[in-house]
Amino acid sequence: MNNKLIIGLGALAAAAIYFFKGKKEAIENIRLTPMDIAINKQKSTFMELYFNFKLKIANPSNFAVKINKIEFDIIINGRKISEFNKDNFTTIAPKDTGVITLEIAIGNLQVIDAVLNAIAEGGKINIQLQGMAETDLGAVYIDYKKQLNV
Repeated sequence: MNNKLIIGLGALAAAAIYFFKGKKEAIENIRLTPMDIAINKQKSTFMELYFNFKLKIANPSNFAVKINKIEFDIIINGRKISEFNKDNFTTIAPKDTGVITLEIAIGNLQVIDAVLNAIAEGGKINIQLQGMAETDLGAVYIDYKKQLNV
């Protein structure tokens, strides 16, 4: 009887180690790769510019990863001009990769100010999106940079 109990506890411990090690590897291996940012001309208005930000999400692990929240700051030439927050995001299936498009709205006054500052600084606009995705396993950081010449 004691042998069965010991074998059962050993199997339970091995399963727990496999589960927690797999979950740890899942958060270490998930990749959020910014792909591109572009103006959404159809949705932009006199008051706001809308941007489509494409984000590639890859989960090479054997466990699903739930992304609870994505948040990041939009920084132009070193100045924060807006922020993006989205809750209750999505779940990434095991061994899955996909591309999602996030819609970012920025007030035109902030954009005009950033462009005028860029012109004064030699015509370069440095766009940076900096933040994180909060998952059920921990945080994954986002740091995307793109330079435009005006």
